[in-house]
Amino acid sequence: MSAPGLIALIGNLLATVAILPHLVQAIRERRPSGSPYGWALGAATAALWLSYGWVTSTPEIGAPGYVTFPVSVVLGVWAWREQRTAAAAAAVAQDVLDLDELDRLVLDDAARPEALAAA
Repeated sequence: MSAPGLIALIGNLLATVAILPHLVQAIRERRPSGSPYGWALGAATAALWLSYGWVTSTPEIGAPGYVTFPVSVVLGVWAWREQRTAAAAAAVAQDVLDLDELDRLVLDDAARPEALAAA
């Protein structure tokens, strides 16, 4: 193996090792960290390295992509779903607040259930 090939292999192996703590943390906390877009970029990078290894017949350079690509895809999709769920929950909360505000605007004090019960 050439010196540039060895450098690429070490860099890819370090990238593989660096992604594993993110996966472990996501599993422990039951939620991923990071941006879905960042994970998508990581998946694209891993796919490119994997492709490079195939095209150049140097599978040892592309091999870390077998780990980093699926992990990046899983964490990216998971982060995207978490982000959508949080946005939906915020929208529901806002709708509830809007209904309370509407209730305050529409009903005057005499028509409120508390005022009727006290009368």
